[in-house]
Amino acid sequence: MSQPEKVKTYNKMIPVIIVVIVVAVGIVAFHFSNPTALPVDTDKADYNVNNTYEIELSTAISNTSIVKGNNITVVLAVSNLDSSDNLMDFSATYPSFKGNYSFPNPGDGYLPMGIAVLPGNYSADNMSNATPLQISPPSAADVDSQAINQYEFFPASTSAIAYTDTGQQERVDFSEKLSLGGSYPGNSTQLTYFNPGAYTVVGADGWGMVTILHFTVLDQS
Repeated sequence: MSQPEKVKTYNKMIPVIIVVIVVAVGIVAFHFSNPTALPVDTDKADYNVNNTYEIELSTAISNTSIVKGNNITVVLAVSNLDSSDNLMDFSATYPSFKGNYSFPNPGDGYLPMGIAVLPGNYSADNMSNATPLQISPPSAADVDSQAINQYEFFPASTSAIAYTDTGQQERVDFSEKLSLGGSYPGNSTQLTYFNPGAYTVVGADGWGMVTILHFTVLDQS
């Protein structure tokens, strides 16, 4: 190849390289600017992308093992991956098992996402056989009677506007941090620490996505 031909080929490649770099930088920038961006350690984080709605469910835990009596932090979020507003119909299609999820702010009914802690080591294939622990204390709070029709997510964000069936609007954030150290068996108001053993954290949203992480509780020395 002659020198002029090499120069022409090189010049043609420059725009392609620039586009690739810009796209890569954009993806990285979104992930690191996103408050729910996952940590590098994949044992502590999991995510699931819904390509139909262009949203991502992410779950992260602070530790893969804790000593009985200590707490583990769980972060759950639904993020809009689109660079523009994302209008979505309300949905409540959760992967199920023998029990219920614990929902953030259960009294307001605005966030169709939740977590469950299963005693034992489970995967998406067999978690339907599990019974989740009651990780929230019994509450007498009334559930909001207003039904949500749609959510309008802001661009590349966990924030959204919830539109009710009465025409009202409520700003919500699909990001929640929970600190867990035990459960409330039998609807008890007294916290019982997690016993030593293996546990599974299941994150889920109303659009059918699920994430799964594991941690171990060690006995006190």
